Amino acid sequence: MMSIYVLGPLFPIILGIHNVEEYFRHDDFIQSYPPRIARWLTRPIIRSAMVLLTLATAAVSLLTWIYRTPWLLDISLIADFALMLNAFSHVGRSLLHHSLTPGTLSALCLVLPYSLLVVATLRLSEGMSWSAMFRLMALGIPMIPVAVLVFLALGYALSFARRTTAR
Repeated sequence: MMSIYVLGPLFPIILGIHNVEEYFRHDDFIQSYPPRIARWLTRPIIRSAMVLLTLATAAVSLLTWIYRTPWLLDISLIADFALMLNAFSHVGRSLLHHSLTPGTLSALCLVLPYSLLVVATLRLSEGMSWSAMFRLMALGIPMIPVAVLVFLALGYALSFARRTTAR
C-alpha cells in the first residue's frame, strides 16, 4: 500500500506545472479578473508570487516527508485540498466561459488525478474517515484566497525591491 508521505513531494511539482501554465497564458489569466485588480497582476509580480508559492509548498512537503508529524501532514493535506478546489474552480470557469481558461489543462491532467490519488491513499492506506477529509477540505477553502493575497503581496514586494535596487 502507498503511504501519503510518498505523494507529498509530488505536490510542489504539480503546483509548479499548474503555475507555469497560468503564467504562460498571463494575458488570458488576468482577463478573468476585474480591471481594477488585473492592473496589479503584472508578469513580474505573478512570476514572483508563483515561484515563492511553489518554493513554500516544496519546503512544507519536504519537512512533512522528513519529519512525518501529524501537524505538518495536516498542513500538507489542507494545501492538497486547496489545490484540488482550485482545480475545480478552473474547470467551472472554463465551462462558464465555454473555453479552455488558463490552468484548466493542468487541473484536469495533473491536479485532479493527483487529488484523487491523495483521497484514495488517505482512505484506503491511511484509514482516514470521510468526515476528517471534509474537515481538511473545509480548511482549504479559506486557504486559497489567503495564499493568493499573501503570495501576491510577497511578489509585489519582491518586484518593488528589485525596481528600487536597480535604480
